Parts: sequence; C-alpha cells; structure tokens
Amino acid sequence: MTFSTPIHTNDQSFERVLKTGYPLMVVWSSKTDQHSQALDKVLNLLAIQYEGRALIVKVNPEENPNLTKDYKITALPSIVFMRQTDEQGRCVGALSKEQLQPVLDALVNGQTLSNLPNAASTPIASSAAAGGSTPVTLTDANFEQTIRSGQTVLVDFWAAWCGPCRAIAPSIEALAKEFAGRAVVAKLNVDENPRTAQRFNIQGIPALLVFKAGTVVEQVTGAQPLNALRQVLARHA
Repeated sequence: MTFSTPIHTNDQSFERVLKTGYPLMVVWSSKTDQHSQALDKVLNLLAIQYEGRALIVKVNPEENPNLTKDYKITALPSIVFMRQTDEQGRCVGALSKEQLQPVLDALVNGQTLSNLPNAASTPIASSAAAGGSTPVTLTDANFEQTIRSGQTVLVDFWAAWCGPCRAIAPSIEALAKEFAGRAVVAKLNVDENPRTAQRFNIQGIPALLVFKAGTVVEQVTGAQPLNALRQVLARHA
C-alpha cells in the first residue's frame, strides 16, 4: 500500500509503521506551533512526490509523550529519517521542499545523510522533558505538552500580586532542584494564562496540582510548608 499524503501515527501504532519496510521521514509537529504549520504544506508536497518510495509520518508530541521522550525530541518541528528501525539523521525546523528533497533522495537511495539542514524551531520546554533543576515556566500554549511529557509534573498556579504565592516560591525552587530527573516542577501565572486556570477551576492561589500522564492525581491549595509539598510530590514521583 502506498500513501500520497502524510500519515499519522502514535505511541501504540509506531511499531507497525516501522515494519512497513519503507524509508521514513518522521515529523514531530503540533497544530499550535507556527513553525509546524509552516512545514505542513511542504510535507503534503513531499508525500505526493515520494509516494511508493518513502512514507511521510507525523507525530503529535502532546498526544504521544512516549515517542517524544524515546526519540529525545526537544524542538518543533523535529524530523527523524529512518530506514527500517535505524535512525539515519535528523533535522529541526520549518524547512523548505528544496532543503528536504536532497535528504529524502539520499534516504531512499540508501546513501549516507550528510550536511543536514536546520531552520527556525520552537523549543519543547526541554527542561520539562528532562526534569530540570529550575521551575519550568508554563503558558496556555505549552501546558498540555508539558503535563503529557511522560514524567510526574507539579504545577504551581500563582500570580505576581499574591503574597502567599511569593512566600512559597523558594519552596518551589527547592523542589525543582531536589526532584531533578524524577519530576518536573513548573509555574503558571494565572493572570497571563486564564484559559488553563479556568480549565482546572483554579479559584484560590497558590494552587498546586500534580499530574501524571496528563491527569490530576493530587491538589494542594494555600501556602504549605516545604516538607508538606515534598511529601505530596514524593508520593507520585
């Protein structure tokens, strides 16, 4: 079977895509990312041009945290070129058809990929993917991909005018350092990101929500001491 349009895959079906035998151009992209949107037209053209010779495959990182983590994707759009199950090279950014075509030609002809191009891209809160030692700043735009990063995520919903929020800020910093590599500690300003605050019905701040696989597993409201917050996060990290 051949495809003249990009195909979509996910954490569950990716193994079947690998077994098709086609050379693969796997693209991690998001509908909310401007660089990913700019690349979409190019992908459609390449899918037509390479029908029967290669597959253009798309992965949504927000919905597929396992693939995103396994392939260490830290920016959007990211492109991984593969033969069978072996990675041959990768590019990052909103590349043109003229930039990608020579790479695909080399891929389908069994040649070594070299001098791979790169362009403008959007970071995927890289510290979130790795569980960095400082709190990650979240927004309405990157919230979903962060809570589905594959790790436990503690989100501090706060505001600049909130005295109790400022009081626990040192504790949030301390937790980020203490749980680096085990969990993501993040902060979201409710005034600047009202959509996410409304989504989780945040009525009092500070509010701290713990997420696993995108689902809230525990919630704490108010200025709790560091030891109490440490115990909350330790139950899930």
